[in-house]
Amino acid sequence: MLDFHSNTESSRQQAASWADYKSVAQTILQRHRPERYDCVPISEWPADLRHDPLVLSKATNGEVVAMFEPNAGPPHVEVAALIAPATYTVPCAKPPLAQIETPPRLSDAGQCVYEAFNRVGIIATSRHEEPGNRRELARCIQRLHEQHAYPLAEMQAGLLAAARQRDDLP
Repeated sequence: MLDFHSNTESSRQQAASWADYKSVAQTILQRHRPERYDCVPISEWPADLRHDPLVLSKATNGEVVAMFEPNAGPPHVEVAALIAPATYTVPCAKPPLAQIETPPRLSDAGQCVYEAFNRVGIIATSRHEEPGNRRELARCIQRLHEQHAYPLAEMQAGLLAAARQRDDLP
């Protein structure tokens, strides 16, 4: 009798659903986004406060907890981004991704990982929900899983670490 339910890697990969890819993408997004990123109108602020980043600190101990980053909106829209923690940096501006000068020189899987984290940065710093970029992030997860045999659990646990372990990222 033929066994149509073999437990091969390909059958496990095909068993993943779109909801699984979206779930992994959401986990990665939550791990690599700031606690808070809100745009605040600043057109009424004094001119000397509208052009340089400002930090917010606790009055009790001076600990910096957030910052206002000017020019967070499109041209001619005066908004600043309220970012917490103040030290937040988009993934592609931090190592190991920041060290990549030419993403096309990466392996196909490495390019897909880079694209995923580029989308995370776009989503994390947008004033909008970004459904298109969220969908493309989930598609990156799907490609990594189906075409490059990245297990969903491994990506959910830490995509950067998984990509470095496989030598897809430096």
